[in-house]
Amino acid sequence: GHGIQAALMTMLIKSEYEKLKAIVQQPNKVLQILNDEIIYTYKSLTMIFSAVVLDIDLTSDKIVYSSAGHPDQLLINSDLTVSGFTSGGKLIGLMEKIEYDQGEMPFNRGDSILLFTDGIYEEFNAEREEYGFNRFEQHVKEQAGAGKPVSEVIDSSISVVEEFTGDEQVNDDTTMLGITRV
Repeated sequence: GHGIQAALMTMLIKSEYEKLKAIVQQPNKVLQILNDEIIYTYKSLTMIFSAVVLDIDLTSDKIVYSSAGHPDQLLINSDLTVSGFTSGGKLIGLMEKIEYDQGEMPFNRGDSILLFTDGIYEEFNAEREEYGFNRFEQHVKEQAGAGKPVSEVIDSSISVVEEFTGDEQVNDDTTMLGITRV
């Protein structure tokens, strides 16, 4: 929904990420190098964006992650509770030599990761009321608590936002991805 320029920048970002992921193991280092690469190589484009990088380590049953200004992502535990991946870090492209924090969370059989862009909750209804992250997170918790698989949580979340916005035009892209450990 952002046009050709945004699509081309997305391809450029993906290309830079693909080069890094083969040689850099830690998510926070990927973000650090990606940030510097964007600033130094593509200075004239003035790109800024958020990102989250996850490393799913099935050998040690954990997720290692780092965020560059991306919204909190969600982990749906097999016990039907929901917890957030703490976000943080500055957006990519804002300033040079940023160091990003890195976190870890357990990732066991039956757990699911819900990854999404802010477009899922930054939508408005006819009264100009924002759907909001808190409402989105509460909906995910209700769905997860009812034992719904992550695919149904995604479908339901999109439907609830569409119902909330009614006939209002969608303002942002909505991307959601669910990963379940079997």
